[in-house]
Amino acid sequence: MTKIFYHKLTRQGINVEDDEPISNWPEYQETEPPITQYEIEEMSKNYRKQRDNELKRTDFMMLPDMNPDQDLIDYRQSLRDAPSHPNWPLEVPNIVFRGNVLND
Repeated sequence: MTKIFYHKLTRQGINVEDDEPISNWPEYQETEPPITQYEIEEMSKNYRKQRDNELKRTDFMMLPDMNPDQDLIDYRQSLRDAPSHPNWPLEVPNIVFRGNVLND
């Protein structure tokens, strides 16, 4: 059997044998370190950037002559609503566009 030790700075986990003492791994600990406020802010910034890029990518599809369908409208609204999701950015909703890219 194995257990996981977590690096104190990077939180990277490694598998070690169950009988391995933590004292042999001074840079590791037995519990996963908590996420810092800085890391949460960086996660939020990165997710918002991805979201903003996707909104920009689909902007042209919303022009009246492109005849946007309801799936596209709902998709873009879901992207805009994502930051209000409970526990954002630790839990990010899975938003998938299921419609046609263009509506004839």
